[in-house]
Amino acid sequence: MAEQIGVTASTIWNWEHGWSIDWRYLPRVINFLGFNPIPCPENPLEQLAWYKQVNGLTFEELGTEMGRDPEQLADWLSGRHTPCRRNREEIEQFLETS
Repeated sequence: MAEQIGVTASTIWNWEHGWSIDWRYLPRVINFLGFNPIPCPENPLEQLAWYKQVNGLTFEELGTEMGRDPEQLADWLSGRHTPCRRNREEIEQFLETS
């Protein structure tokens, strides 16, 4: 398993004993399992954070996919700012097509 995911056996042991999985390995773990064990939330901003997480994206990569400023995305997903109605609609459209 460790070899297929690209980590050490001790990393797998740590994950099995309560350590958090580094976001960059999450897509490989999902691929290894054959399913995504992380439930998708219903709130669009939480869905966007979920999408970023399960795809192992940085804010820069997500910004490129969405055509958005990564700082703006970080502000939205951290709760520092709330997107306006038009931006919420664009987030929902992005999630529907992704």
